[in-house]
Amino acid sequence: RASCQWRDDEGAATVCGETIFCKDVAQHLRVHGVKLINRGENVVCNWEGCSASIQRNNIVRHIYIHLGHHRDKGHSSCQ
Repeated sequence: RASCQWRDDEGAATVCGETIFCKDVAQHLRVHGVKLINRGENVVCNWEGCSASIQRNNIVRHIYIHLGHHRDKGHSSCQ
């Protein structure tokens, strides 16, 4: 588990801060409106310290990187 560091508005003073688990990332991104964007469109990652432009269909995998989740190994806190 980790604390969500997504900022809903560009330049927002605070991050979300909700505790999330890897298995819940896709569902949690709905709170931020990310999952409503068409799959082929690019999304700017609003995670604290990141501004990468990623295709929406790859954003969950990208957030896993922020959470320290490795595709082949996972990590000890993945639930």
